[in-house]
Amino acid sequence: MDELSLSWHLEPRGTVLRAYHGGIRVRSDQRRARCTCIASISSDHAFNLLLPTIFVGNTHQFDLSFTRTARARYHSLFVWRERSAWMTHQLMQRYLEVLAALPRDKPLILLCDMCPSHLGLDIFTFAQARGVRMVMVPTHLTCLLQPLDVCVFRSFRCAIERRWNEARSRAPQGELSKLAWLEVVAGAVQAVLREKEWRRAFLTTGIMEKQEHVLKAELEELRQQRAHLRQQIKVNRAQTKDANRRKKKLLKAARQLNVEDLKSLVALKAAD
Repeated sequence: MDELSLSWHLEPRGTVLRAYHGGIRVRSDQRRARCTCIASISSDHAFNLLLPTIFVGNTHQFDLSFTRTARARYHSLFVWRERSAWMTHQLMQRYLEVLAALPRDKPLILLCDMCPSHLGLDIFTFAQARGVRMVMVPTHLTCLLQPLDVCVFRSFRCAIERRWNEARSRAPQGELSKLAWLEVVAGAVQAVLREKEWRRAFLTTGIMEKQEHVLKAELEELRQQRAHLRQQIKVNRAQTKDANRRKKKLLKAARQLNVEDLKSLVALKAAD
């Protein structure tokens, strides 16, 4: 797991403005309004589909009606309304409770960085009591060893930006409500964090070794794909043969019909 900061309003990047000719401006308080996203992925794709994604915002950003609507609309996406949007020991313990409540048939190992909110004897004791083993990534090495930082967050932010721009282009006055923003982010969560297979992210960072059972699973998956392709080729060939057979029958029937027409025409001329 890892956290990232998300803004309510995305701004252009890499553009130099020479002049301003008027238009819709985003206020400075809107640009500064941000929330924390607690993201999680797993090397087990079946378990990855169950993992929670949590958004933490302060009481000014997340009002009660917004949190109630989000709770009723999304099941694996949580919106927590707190005094501050920063990660704390209490929120870490709350996250561990949500994580430990998920059904699983394997040991649960939580990989996270050495953020102060992740550290402490109370956190480790709390996790151990719930069957969660915590493994810490050393400081300044998250860019090499944290799968979320290395392989996930860039594509996740790009997916949010693309969906946000599409939704904003359809919205009246080019403004999105908080629920519309949440719908955009929820779509990106489902498309990137949940539905993608992230085993290679753990292999790339060296967190997982290419164990024999992992290689066997990948080999079996490739064999199934090859068998499926072969079956599809056979079906296509059979359909092509059947179509050619019907075509030949139609051509033969057409030739016979033409012969019969010619015989009838000759007979009529002979009768005349």
